[in-house]
Amino acid sequence: TQLPTGEMVEFNYLGNLVFQYTIYFSTTLEIVKTFSAIINRIIEAAQERGETALYLIIDASRQQSTSRPARAYLQQRMAKWAKLGAFTGLSVVNPNWFVRQSFRLASRLQPGLTLSFHLNQQEALAQIRQQQRQSVDQSEFLQWWQEAQQTLQVGDQSLKVVRRPQWVYETETGRLEHAVIEGETVLTNLSGVIEPDTIERGLEIINRIRAQLGDRIQYRIANMAKVTVASHLTRIKGAAALEQHQASFETTLMVPPAGKPGLAQTVYSLLPAAARQKTQLVDNLDQALQQLYGPVEIAAEVSVEKLSPADLRKEVSQLRQQIGQYQQQADRLTQQLSQMLWLTEDADSVDGLQLDSDSALGHLASVVEVVQS
Repeated sequence: TQLPTGEMVEFNYLGNLVFQYTIYFSTTLEIVKTFSAIINRIIEAAQERGETALYLIIDASRQQSTSRPARAYLQQRMAKWAKLGAFTGLSVVNPNWFVRQSFRLASRLQPGLTLSFHLNQQEALAQIRQQQRQSVDQSEFLQWWQEAQQTLQVGDQSLKVVRRPQWVYETETGRLEHAVIEGETVLTNLSGVIEPDTIERGLEIINRIRAQLGDRIQYRIANMAKVTVASHLTRIKGAAALEQHQASFETTLMVPPAGKPGLAQTVYSLLPAAARQKTQLVDNLDQALQQLYGPVEIAAEVSVEKLSPADLRKEVSQLRQQIGQYQQQADRLTQQLSQMLWLTEDADSVDGLQLDSDSALGHLASVVEVVQS
């Protein structure tokens, strides 16, 4: 969302109910109101789907200051969100003094909220993924896993894997078997000659897995590396099977047959546009596992040297606006410092920590926030 001032309020969806927001420089009341409106829409959409485990990463690395009206409005909104209990985890990257205290106060209103502070987004996202996996540990998946306690090593992670006899379908010429990784990923291994009936049986098995484990199943890997033959009708059935539950999966990764890489491309081309957006072809099973469970990578920002002339002029214009805002803030800060000399005498009359008030503590909060940024 772009404000009339040119400022942007943008959220990124990182998958599996994790949202990320970056705070840039000066936070005004207009920015906070837009931020709050987007949060409200996210909560409403989650409630409509019956989701109650939302996670939010707020990157405050570039945040410099927050206006007093913005503080007051944000604290009111945070109290409301805490009562709703919509967010399970809140991770804040490099917060300044005021941001840290505000979120700590909000976490007291929602005891079940997991609040954490991090040095970078990678660290924050890695911890959230770990929390999500731990939340599954008390489910039926863990009870299944205790039976054989099989694991799969991906990098430095040892992932829990469950394989069950009833998840296997075998014919004289082909085989299909399923496994569940960490209670969130269905891995389908196909080999030999795959018939349309094999696809239908596989779909039935996935339906049973989802019925037993619920909405925690977010990812799907279709490993066709050992497939030797798949008729045109089988490919059509396969595309239909991928499409049927596509809305329920965050991502589907397809591994093509080693000897017939074009087969997977054919199945992919049969998918509707919406399904193709959430489906990706990978070279092998290791690459698929690395993509889901390997080291977390956040895309680096484009350097100034790589900007086009038009984008560079836009960047310079935005920086000039920000410099002007900083100059205005410096003037206001000078006035606040002078007021503190005589307002401090009334500090004893302040009830509680009113960071958004016109009291001496309110002015002190402004000073500390800028100095600590």
